[in-house]
Amino acid sequence: MAMAGLHLSPEVQQSFQVAKNFGQNQLDINSISFNTDGKMMVTTSEDDSINLYDCEAGEHMQTLHSKKYGASLARFTHGGSTIVHASCKENDTIRYLSLHDNKYLRYFVGHKAKVTALSMSPISDQFLSASEDQSVRLWDLRSTNCSGVIQLPSQTIGTIGPKGMIFAVGVGGNTVKLYDARKFETGPFANFSIGDGGDMDDLQISPDSKHILVRKSGRVVILDAFDGTRKHDLGQGNVSVACFSPCGHFVYAGSTNGHIFVWRTQNGEEMTRHIEHRRPISAIGFNPTMMMLASADTELNFWLPTLKA
Repeated sequence: MAMAGLHLSPEVQQSFQVAKNFGQNQLDINSISFNTDGKMMVTTSEDDSINLYDCEAGEHMQTLHSKKYGASLARFTHGGSTIVHASCKENDTIRYLSLHDNKYLRYFVGHKAKVTALSMSPISDQFLSASEDQSVRLWDLRSTNCSGVIQLPSQTIGTIGPKGMIFAVGVGGNTVKLYDARKFETGPFANFSIGDGGDMDDLQISPDSKHILVRKSGRVVILDAFDGTRKHDLGQGNVSVACFSPCGHFVYAGSTNGHIFVWRTQNGEEMTRHIEHRRPISAIGFNPTMMMLASADTELNFWLPTLKA
């Protein structure tokens, strides 16, 4: 179904259309994650379901349920058939789930409030979690014991960089801290001030490691990853979700009015916008290896370019 070998030119960006629509969910989809080779995608939803999709065939594969604990922030591990996800009900435990046989392999207990971020390392079994309890925790899939905790003065969010060597932590609404993953105990090696209020809703490092995306107050703020310079403010207060393209050169953002905006990361230029959703967009992601965008509200759309190579 998905197409490879195309360059994300303006013409290709403008040619994206919905190729497949899925209606498995009753409530909003709250996370999208692709496995490393891009062949599979998993979603979680406010209706407590976990759905698995085949990206090559464009087909729904499986529905699992987490009625007691809920599910959000699904992230594929390196195995491809297992995920970690946050709980939404009962407690704030992080759960390690085998999609193959619908069994939990491990539970990661430590956070005392809602988990706001989960991020897998691209080079190891380590992953990062952040929480409204004002802490960031580092874990290893092979052990239930937390391998490190950073306590901070405000609500946190975090992400591991694309090379696995650094991770970024957003504190409150004003500060982004960068840590060396090998010696995070010594504290951050860089502190970037954003300079305005409002808690951060999302934090990402671009796949080319050149930029940092901060989503807050319905806007996307793009920072230079090397010196923290605030390069662009994107959106008009209606951005609900955002992600980088796999090359890092573009930002895709879903909005509360159902539009998808595409901006050039380097200069903030709007490349195009796509109008398909009739409700606020609640999740978005770009396939890491295929020319395919996924966006969701209660329904899930797979987007492909109609322009041929």
